[in-house]
Amino acid sequence: MGVQTVHYYGSARLSRYLAICGMLAPLAAITCVLAGASVTPGYDHIRNTISELSAVGAPHPVWMNAGFISYGILMISLSFAVRQCLAPRSGTTIVWLMVVIHGVGVILAAVFPYNAAITEGIHSLEDIIHHLVSIIGCVAFIIAMLVMARMVSAEPAWRTVTRLSFAAIAIVSVLFVLSLIPIFEDVAGLLQKISALAMFIYIEALSIKCFTLSPDR
Repeated sequence: MGVQTVHYYGSARLSRYLAICGMLAPLAAITCVLAGASVTPGYDHIRNTISELSAVGAPHPVWMNAGFISYGILMISLSFAVRQCLAPRSGTTIVWLMVVIHGVGVILAAVFPYNAAITEGIHSLEDIIHHLVSIIGCVAFIIAMLVMARMVSAEPAWRTVTRLSFAAIAIVSVLFVLSLIPIFEDVAGLLQKISALAMFIYIEALSIKCFTLSPDR
């Protein structure tokens, strides 16, 4: 039987509040995407990516920038709840660090916005950084899901979260590969949003699990 006892670095009540932050993260992101899209003329959820809502020259980038920053902060908060719930299992620090990197990466995506302009075949520095931090953030979260799944796969209490992690990883990986194929360029936005939804469902399940494992005291 796997480890079932939950250890805490700090207050159990604080852990519940941090878990709630995780529940709010996807909602904040989705709200800002919908709000930003509603005030961006010509924006197509199927064709256009999320980053285009905060791109250089976008009419109202503040909405998506707020989404990136709020999501990142809420995910960093969740990382501490996850660390408290997973300790003292081996790999806890890796999971915590990867979730933090994910949150920081999303915040930096707002600091360095997407820029479609290309001068003499060269992308702008901020555009390169935007894509780099976005990829690093996504890969970091996939690593967090993989490591966590290995840590708790034998524990019945974590079975649903583990299954969702494998499903999310499979969906994100397949859709990322498809997004690199030119014939799928016209549905790039849809592929990205399906990937995000898969991760959001996992984040909600993880947050709820951390919340329920934190005794109310």
